[in-house]
Amino acid sequence: MASAYFLLFSAFFVGIIHGAEINYQFCAGRENNTKSIINSVDVTPCDAAPDGPCRVVVGQSARIAINFKPTVELKAVRYGIYWNVNPPLPLKTKNSKACGKTMNCKLGANVSTTFNVTVPLKSSFPPNLYPVKIKLYKGNTTFTCAVVQIHLV
Repeated sequence: MASAYFLLFSAFFVGIIHGAEINYQFCAGRENNTKSIINSVDVTPCDAAPDGPCRVVVGQSARIAINFKPTVELKAVRYGIYWNVNPPLPLKTKNSKACGKTMNCKLGANVSTTFNVTVPLKSSFPPNLYPVKIKLYKGNTTFTCAVVQIHLV
């Protein structure tokens, strides 16, 4: 009987907090992923329609994970997360160190890794559909860059 309750609770919990591998676009121009291959982009929580943007409730945080394989050695990488508008507006502290808490940076070429970051979606943000750009770089070299659509509701 206890195992039945555990299974019921687990199914309920997974149904409430779930993520999804979502469609993404490569960044434009010189940030177009010439130094890596993106395997997947996941957003949690994500209430997504098939092939649609993730719907996230304003005031929550979203975890974004990019699984990628760099084609060059990675060391001392930084990240930026921006509203993908012109000019880009920082959504989370730009020039942040990506190594350590968010991913392993002592990688040789052609070794897959995952970059994870939690982005606060403040209650002051108006509900709307937003392109969000996630970029990993060092100096003028972009290692990976993707744009995802987040629909704040």
